[in-house]
Amino acid sequence: MASNNHKIQNFIFDWSGVISDDFHFVFQTYLKIFAHYKKPPLSIGEFRLRFRLPYMDFCREYLGRTDERELGEIFKKFYTENNSMPAPIDGVEEVLKNLKMQEKVLVVLSSHSFVSLETKRFFPDRDYFDRIYEDIPNKEEAIENLMQDMGFQPDKTVYVGDMTHDIRAGKKAGLKTAAVLTGYQSKETLSKENPDYVLKDLKDIFHVIPI
Repeated sequence: MASNNHKIQNFIFDWSGVISDDFHFVFQTYLKIFAHYKKPPLSIGEFRLRFRLPYMDFCREYLGRTDERELGEIFKKFYTENNSMPAPIDGVEEVLKNLKMQEKVLVVLSSHSFVSLETKRFFPDRDYFDRIYEDIPNKEEAIENLMQDMGFQPDKTVYVGDMTHDIRAGKKAGLKTAAVLTGYQSKETLSKENPDYVLKDLKDIFHVIPI
């Protein structure tokens, strides 16, 4: 059993692919963006392989676009045009509820623009997250400010994400990192970043991470 000195108290979660089952919605949004800029569509498999964060790196490579504000506004426009919206990944709310019962501090750090809105839809009348940082283009640049804002100790904090950018951001801040396999990138891709923990889904938190 892990000693109290090694237990994780603070959880920083990415949103898309970790809390929200939104890959299909984001993929469809990017197909609209490709069409808007008269670029050929990508298959789902191609998109999974090529898409990466910070999203501006992907947009520079595939779209040849560098105006972050313009791209952000176009993404928001097309994303909100969907007739339906994503739902939380199965089992996620049970995990969040359990962590809060254990008095853990839960924070979201995400490039997604609609975390606050979707949180209210996913978990009405529930307040699982102590703070939400959303619409963050580059998490590697933002995470140190988050740590200072929240007063987190690195050795008691883990960043849980589904993309290599998440793992790199956590490592840059000296945190433990957990790669979860419910999202955008494969186990093979994520393992190249040497995360401290690999989770099949968020329920694995209770079996893999010392809490």
